Amino acid sequence: AIFALLLLRANQTVTTDALMAELWGSGPPASALATVRSHVYHLRTMLGDRSPSEANSLIVTQPTGYLLCLPDQEIDANVFLSLAAGGQDLLACEQVELAASTLRQALALWRGNALADVSCGPLLEQHAAHLEESKIAALELRIKADMRLGRYEPLVAELAGLVAAHPFNESLHAGY
Repeated sequence: AIFALLLLRANQTVTTDALMAELWGSGPPASALATVRSHVYHLRTMLGDRSPSEANSLIVTQPTGYLLCLPDQEIDANVFLSLAAGGQDLLACEQVELAASTLRQALALWRGNALADVSCGPLLEQHAAHLEESKIAALELRIKADMRLGRYEPLVAELAGLVAAHPFNESLHAGY
């Protein structure tokens, strides 16, 4: 959970208060701060982050928390969001074939649900919901692009499955 939160807020300081709230909610134990520090130490060890005081450290200790230093293009969620936005822009500019391809590329990054193997607290639940909504929006755009390209036949089975999985999504029903 700590690693997921640091990843989803990469290059931003995540306060120890936020980490404790994520792990224990509103009632952290007295040992919460020491436990968070211990978890961050173990995370650094697993990542091969040798010296947290070095400028090239992955996880930097800040006065109020921790900062994970990674370029945006190394985080799949950021790559997905960038590709999805690019696909949306391409579709708006009538570059339909390229939009469909870009959206397929974005959606290919997904393997199951967002944060499926992470025990999510309130902050990670918000991130997961945002990512899931973004995935559905990108899927809807890709379907729209495929429809504009006349790719109706392959969409029938896909839309039937999507409508069954998302019965309250009006956009998917409209496409079906």
